[in-house]
Amino acid sequence: MSGEGPEASLRRGSEILGHTGSVDKEYRVKLYDFRRPDKFSMEQIWTVCNIHKSFSSLMTTSLSATLRQDWRAELESVDQMTFDEFMSPLPTPNIFVVSDMDPLKGKAIYQLDPVEGRVMLDRLFGGVGEIDPTVRRELSAMEWSVLAGIFLKILGNIREAWSQLIDLRPALSSMETYTQFCQIVPPSEMILLVTLRIKSPMGEGRMNLVYPFLVVEPLLPKLSAKFWYGGMRRGSEKERYAIADTARLIPTDAELLVRGPLLSLSGIAGIEKGQLIPLPVLDGRNCVLRAGGVDQLELSLVRKRGSKYELRNAGSAEPTGTGSRAGLDDRLAPAVAGIATDIAALRETLAGELGSLGSEIRKIKGEQETLADRLDFGDGEAAATDRGVAASPMGSLRDYPAQALLPFLANESAQLVALIVANLDDGLAAKILDGLPEDRQAAVVEKIASMHRVAPSVLETLENAFLNLLRDARKDDAQVGGIDKVVGILNISPRAVEKNVIESLERSKPELAEDIKRNMFVFEDIVLLDDEAIRAVVDRVDARDLLVAMKPVSDAIRERIFMLFDAEDAKKLREGYAKLGKMRLSESDAAGQRIVEAIRTLEGEGRITIVLPEAT
Repeated sequence: MSGEGPEASLRRGSEILGHTGSVDKEYRVKLYDFRRPDKFSMEQIWTVCNIHKSFSSLMTTSLSATLRQDWRAELESVDQMTFDEFMSPLPTPNIFVVSDMDPLKGKAIYQLDPVEGRVMLDRLFGGVGEIDPTVRRELSAMEWSVLAGIFLKILGNIREAWSQLIDLRPALSSMETYTQFCQIVPPSEMILLVTLRIKSPMGEGRMNLVYPFLVVEPLLPKLSAKFWYGGMRRGSEKERYAIADTARLIPTDAELLVRGPLLSLSGIAGIEKGQLIPLPVLDGRNCVLRAGGVDQLELSLVRKRGSKYELRNAGSAEPTGTGSRAGLDDRLAPAVAGIATDIAALRETLAGELGSLGSEIRKIKGEQETLADRLDFGDGEAAATDRGVAASPMGSLRDYPAQALLPFLANESAQLVALIVANLDDGLAAKILDGLPEDRQAAVVEKIASMHRVAPSVLETLENAFLNLLRDARKDDAQVGGIDKVVGILNISPRAVEKNVIESLERSKPELAEDIKRNMFVFEDIVLLDDEAIRAVVDRVDARDLLVAMKPVSDAIRERIFMLFDAEDAKKLREGYAKLGKMRLSESDAAGQRIVEAIRTLEGEGRITIVLPEAT
């Protein structure tokens, strides 16, 4: 309808069609807005309201149990609008969850107030739910991973709420922060918008559920009062009888009302002081059994035995209490049917919970058997490690240094940092606290001191999310480059390369050149070893390698090596050296490198010690 008022809806057909001739008949015309066409009838919207009233009750129970606080979800409105009308006014960053709607084609969106989302996370992380609502920030990867658990439960509630119309299997598809990543339908597409008011002790917010028309279109024939009430599950006749039999055993206060003769207004006005008024007695008259302030049965007297009366239903041949089910008051039938439905739902819930409990028991039993096997077969130390460290909260993070963990905690909330730090060893926790900015240290300590219980599932989810972030980080800081790397490269480089590098650095960076030379060890440095160490090297290496490596060195170094042998062996070595003749420098370098490697090996074994001279 346009904004001109109801009278604007009365137009002549000639005005609508542009006809100039006279037309006697008038038509009631509704102006149609093609930019925002109504695709859902009031009855369909009413049915969706009923579905989400049930959903809000389920969500209230789920949130209160998960967050250990009194949280309430109340249906606020159900409306239809275009997708763009809903998305455009939303601020960013925000919390959007996109889900598949199998077996329906398409996706739905669940949008949660960011402030309420952060309050939920604070509660899950052991806080009291106090946050600064003026701060708007994106959720971190670890926060998203925990919030996903909340939405998985919400999707389960959605499935149960829609179960009367369809076996819906919503599945989490993605979680987004910005509206441009949530374009599940064209901007002009009509949607059904369900708004819930989320109330918590800290305040209240909104949660919006977006169902595109194309998604719910196959369900439109079922969105009716007839289908809604017709699909309600009712208890069987056997269940109703069982409930009725049980109800008979429940004691309750009741009244037996006996009707007396009718008094007219004139008779009441004529009553005088001292006049006797006969009270009704239970003789042959009918009486009424009243319970709960409501007349339940009309009874008649069968016989009187002293102070006891035997009664029966008026018009029934059997006295009351004989077990006749045919006389059950029809007014109790709706209540009995409702109780039967509740019992059936409770039975299904208990069956599901018992199934989950059975799975957990089997899991624990399997872990116990595995642990017992490992202990029996001699792997007790590893089993104890798994039991004591890896199985404890955040146990897998304890092998990482604080420097590897700090970058990922820099932008997290104080409550999340407090939760992680509280589950680490005191030494590692102290290093992380020291690495935090000074303005955050006191806040983290305060959160640790006031922390409440945290569900093990939340700790496990956080730990897995943190490990994913640390996947590319090493447990030990890897040393890349440095003097040791330069020395290692030059020690295996050709002698000409080594000489060129050292001489160039002596001209440009003399301090660096001295540092490298102080840490380098080449074949010529064998004279720095004591006699016993040189003998150990000679015994380890090939005699030919020793002679070839001595070709380019000075005579003083050769004589120092020859002097370590007795006269006969020294003579044989000199003769072998003389027979070598001319050698390629590359061959001498290779032989010298093999001897240097042997020296390094002996040093690693602790058999010799290399003492390098200090740079002057």
